[in-house]
Amino acid sequence: MAHFIGNNNIKPFPLILSLALVFLFFHASSCAAKVVEVEEICSKTGDISSYCEDILNSKPGGAKGSDIDSLAQFTIEVLRSNITNTTTFLKSLIARGGDPDLLDVYDGCLDNLSGDRGALNEIDPMQQSLKARSYKAVTTDLNKVDQDNADCFNDFKDAVLRDKSGLPQYTRQISQATTIIKAISTFWFSN
Repeated sequence: MAHFIGNNNIKPFPLILSLALVFLFFHASSCAAKVVEVEEICSKTGDISSYCEDILNSKPGGAKGSDIDSLAQFTIEVLRSNITNTTTFLKSLIARGGDPDLLDVYDGCLDNLSGDRGALNEIDPMQQSLKARSYKAVTTDLNKVDQDNADCFNDFKDAVLRDKSGLPQYTRQISQATTIIKAISTFWFSN
């Protein structure tokens, strides 16, 4: 809306305000998070696609119409829960005592998951990066979690024949959650 004064000059304030509002509108719409169907995300998870669909569809309020950032946030919370459950399980195995070699594996695994530099300590930075839409930082933190879990699982493999605990199932759940987040992340970097 242009206002004229006696010499037909346009007042700059209303024009600048109008242009700023148009810019903000287009900028906000370009920053809107993508909505992707659960089936499309889970098709990228290989042999756990059914599990992926179960997890994402269990999101409170439903997954249909949810943007990928909210699905990632939800799955990061699932990941946190899986890591927490695994560390609780490891502590119970250690408290029971038994084979010293297995106890060393359990202790190393516990450190990988909940130690000062363990997987559990990557969750909060991952969530903060997601909120800031710093997707590369999210994937970096996710890769650290995945590596900590793989180290735990690989250490455990050496003792698998002597161990009848459910630890492999616990570490598999961590791996499945990271796989789902990685599938979601492919949509952050696509057009």
